[in-house]
Amino acid sequence: PIAVPILLLATFFRSRQNALAIAGPPHRLKGDIQAVADLIDRVLPSPASNIFDLQIVDNQDCAPGVAPPCFSLADKDPNDGRYEPPQALVVKGTTASELTAGLGHYFRYFCNMTIGWPRGGGSNVFVPETWPSIGS
Repeated sequence: PIAVPILLLATFFRSRQNALAIAGPPHRLKGDIQAVADLIDRVLPSPASNIFDLQIVDNQDCAPGVAPPCFSLADKDPNDGRYEPPQALVVKGTTASELTAGLGHYFRYFCNMTIGWPRGGGSNVFVPETWPSIGS
């Protein structure tokens, strides 16, 4: 009588592992970058997702000495033909969650924005005339 439930459990976990292997890691789905872009457009007063070049990168693309998960911020290279105005910032992260962490860091420390609940002081969100540079 006990062998049947164990067999069913083993079959369940094996099929679950196979399903995960087929689907792949959830943070690699194409919709993740679009979800982050949609979040930007919901949070900022006017659509601004076109300002940011959002990229999901592999764990080995983290800066030396930085363990994944990670994000990085960089100014766009004006000589790189991939970017069209008004893109100002390249945001790279190992997952969509890290992309949003990188954006939050940029908004707070470079743009002097705060995004929060009214009870905790509220938000100071705006679209600047020119987006601040990250610098070297």
